[in-house]
Amino acid sequence: MEDHDADVFLIREALSAAMNAHFVVLRNGAEAAGLLRSAGGSPSCPDLVILDLNLPGLAGGEVLRLLRSGAVCHEVPVIVVTSSDLQEDRALVLGLGANAYFRKPSDFDSFMKLGAVARGLLEKDSGASGSRS
Repeated sequence: MEDHDADVFLIREALSAAMNAHFVVLRNGAEAAGLLRSAGGSPSCPDLVILDLNLPGLAGGEVLRLLRSGAVCHEVPVIVVTSSDLQEDRALVLGLGANAYFRKPSDFDSFMKLGAVARGLLEKDSGASGSRS
């Protein structure tokens, strides 16, 4: 869930370099909330959520709160990707159940480290709970 095209490009690059993945890009908190509501009737949850903290409309923290409080998909790993370096933001999202906090770096090579973070979470998740169907 990301609203800036340049960041979407970098996230895709980082994840594609680290794994074979299918991407669904949501541009704002309302789209994310709608998808979470519709997932309630579906057995299919994403394997991973990359969540921008500063989404327009419904903020990323609220989207995370909705995800974690839902009956479906509440265990999906979430990486919050944000330009914020505030300790309060980090504490907020980790307290809401984010699995990782990734501050958007200013250079390409550092941004590519997001792929390794995502791959590590997915490997840890599949090892702890078996693979998702």
